[in-house]
Amino acid sequence: MDRRQYLNPAAISAFGLAGGRVLESDLVARESAAAGAGAFESPATTMPAARPRARPRRRFLRMSGYRPRRPALYRVWNQGMALGLIIFSLPLLIVISVALALTQGPRNVFYTGERIGLNGRPFRIIKFKTLKDAAARATADRVLPKDSNFETTLGRPLRETRLDELPQLFNVLFGTMNLLGPRPVRAVIAERWRPLIPNYDKRFAVRPGLIGYTQALMPHSTAKTVRARLNALLCDRPVDLVQEALFLVITAASVGLWSLDVAVRLARGALGLPTKSYAERRGLIEVSGEAESLDGADLRLLRLDRSKAEVVASRPLATDGQGVDLILRHRHRGVSSGRRAGAAGGKAVRCRAVVLSCEPRPHGKEKAYHHTIAYSHDSPFQEYLIERYFLGTVLVRAG
Repeated sequence: MDRRQYLNPAAISAFGLAGGRVLESDLVARESAAAGAGAFESPATTMPAARPRARPRRRFLRMSGYRPRRPALYRVWNQGMALGLIIFSLPLLIVISVALALTQGPRNVFYTGERIGLNGRPFRIIKFKTLKDAAARATADRVLPKDSNFETTLGRPLRETRLDELPQLFNVLFGTMNLLGPRPVRAVIAERWRPLIPNYDKRFAVRPGLIGYTQALMPHSTAKTVRARLNALLCDRPVDLVQEALFLVITAASVGLWSLDVAVRLARGALGLPTKSYAERRGLIEVSGEAESLDGADLRLLRLDRSKAEVVASRPLATDGQGVDLILRHRHRGVSSGRRAGAAGGKAVRCRAVVLSCEPRPHGKEKAYHHTIAYSHDSPFQEYLIERYFLGTVLVRAG
């Protein structure tokens, strides 16, 4: 019996890399078989068993582990890479520091806080300060809530591009962190999740990382159980320096492209020019409905956030408060619109939605109606798909 039949959608997505492709790893099958169906807290449906293949195909990109075979040499690798990256990024570090000093004051450029490191030993992490002082109370025993508006003037773009993490290169240089590893956590967060997540403490058997697979491939809203299970697997897996180097290059390129994208959007906003949302700029997202009220409405998605969608339709939709099934479809590049989502790697999410408003508004030369639709998801897995493929809130975005 193929043990991969136990893999549900959340498990597969947790081990995806660059566009949701599943990494071929015996660790995935072994862990899923041991945990059983439902261990990843996703919808009850499971993926069918994969057909056996005569010759398994070796993928170019795979996940490196976090456990070094030779700790001393691995420490030299991390410190040497950190020193080189500090020298390379020094102009950017100076520019960000000056900008923060001018907008927040010289004493509010950096943030330091206690985190748990190797073997449970505490250390001081250093980051650019991106949150107001009031955030300390709101995050005393939890991570920053969504849309909390605690960011400083430059805090949101710095956090969005992960550039606020750059000073942690000095933590790597000083030996308290690695370039690749699980996210460093506060003691109070560790105490909260330790009794709820099996093998949670495995993350403290290795040094925490400046970047890691869960930080780069998953949005912050991904269930902690999924993130922690992946971290536990990788903490048992040996380091592959080639794969680690490839992943660091991909991550660095993603940070650079995302930083450029954010800078362009901020510049357009400052000049009063219209800016397009991630969904609209991608041009690869379709919207349709499986209710009679949506038949033939020719829905087109304009904007999308975590709770609402702005949709243009060829005719007005009923605003009677009755719910409809809204389906968001994501197509990879090169997939024609006539092919169904799910073919060639497309993703689809069914949401329960309510039409809040309808306003006649021309769309080009056509008569159209602009709608605001509130939607909700049913599971952490659906939330993960929306964040990754439709909102683009992950560091290494989908293809």
